[in-house]
Amino acid sequence: MRGSSGKPRQNFQVRNFEHKKHFKKKPPEEKVSGLSVRVHGDDITKALRIFKKKILKAGVLNEANERQFFTKKSEKNRLAKSAGRQRWLRKLRETPGPHNYKRNYRRKTGR
Repeated sequence: MRGSSGKPRQNFQVRNFEHKKHFKKKPPEEKVSGLSVRVHGDDITKALRIFKKKILKAGVLNEANERQFFTKKSEKNRLAKSAGRQRWLRKLRETPGPHNYKRNYRRKTGR
């Protein structure tokens, strides 16, 4: 059959079961969460050392300790501010320059 433009008409097929099977949703893949280490042979001590390093790097223990008790937002902000101040003062101490005095002249002594 030819259409009004003179070109052959396309075959439009109704999707049957054979065509639908390509468009099915794939089942969700199980995501493995957590840290894992491969053990080569009987060297468990080496695998344990690697696992401990991975835990330290990921911060799992720190997060567990933080989640042990609830901390208010204001307390978190206060701790973050004091930590930033300590970082800044440490940086000032380590860099040479006119700001780095041997003795703090503003400090009150003996009162």
